[in-house]
Amino acid sequence: MLHVQIQWGVALLLVASILLYMRLDSPLFITRLEPVPKAANCPNTTPCRHDTYTHAEYKQRVVWLEKYLAHTNAPIVEGHSAQMEAQLAVYARLFGRCSVQRISEIGFNAGHSTLAMLMANPAARIQSFDLGEHPSARAALSTLKRQFPTRELDVVWGDSRQTVPAFARTYAGPRFDVLIVDGGHTYDIARADVLNMRALAHAATVLVVDDTICGEVR
Repeated sequence: MLHVQIQWGVALLLVASILLYMRLDSPLFITRLEPVPKAANCPNTTPCRHDTYTHAEYKQRVVWLEKYLAHTNAPIVEGHSAQMEAQLAVYARLFGRCSVQRISEIGFNAGHSTLAMLMANPAARIQSFDLGEHPSARAALSTLKRQFPTRELDVVWGDSRQTVPAFARTYAGPRFDVLIVDGGHTYDIARADVLNMRALAHAATVLVVDDTICGEVR
């Protein structure tokens, strides 16, 4: 069994009850305190989901993205979510919920998770944070903005331990429905990212912590 010890503060008690916990090839820890509210037009028996994502189309776009990055001399140098079929299936279901309107992720990398967000949910605003140390990150952001010109998509570059608190201090919009921690994979960085992201959460926010198989994070 894989475990991640996460403390979100006594006041918020954001990890008092694990409602969803999944083991994948690239392990994810997913938790929320309360059921995500359904959209007003959603049926009572089945959660409302956008019907815009197909796995086949996603894989085609991934091939194009990776060819583009290689062509622009910005090859991918780290692993990514598109390599994990089970993780992609979870992401597609999660991002596609009608109730998900804002997603924030630490660890933009080469944009594979962001591509899934854009395809699975035509309405979600996406805010990411990334070190930006690899050329593939900025190149991927540039081409995704061109492919989805009407979407709200932004990345704050720099160390998330500084950029996330700085963003939270000035951000005046609604809190995020999904938060993903997939940045540095040492215990100290992962813990700092989780604690800092709480400022962007509401009571029903879904928190996803990726790569929990990493020894220090576990």
